[in-house]
Amino acid sequence: VCVMPAIQLVIDNTRFDEQEWQSICDQVFTFLQDVTPVDTGVCRDAWEMNWSPVDCQFYNPTEYASYLDEGWSSQAPDGMIRPAIQFLRDLVS
Repeated sequence: VCVMPAIQLVIDNTRFDEQEWQSICDQVFTFLQDVTPVDTGVCRDAWEMNWSPVDCQFYNPTEYASYLDEGWSSQAPDGMIRPAIQFLRDLVS
């Protein structure tokens, strides 16, 4: 049995104060949850965020998260990470 690995996104804070950075991270986290395909809701609910003033890590340990991130669901043909990166770019530009 081949199990695809979990997925992760790490973003670095290069210019925002702590409060602004936490708000940005919270918005990206909500976006990731919102764009995650839902069948049972397990993958959507599995997202974790580890925030610090210097970086933010988003992690989904679900064994099939990488399949979904590769576009295996018609609900998220572009996956979750790529749209989240674009969302982040739009948010901070």
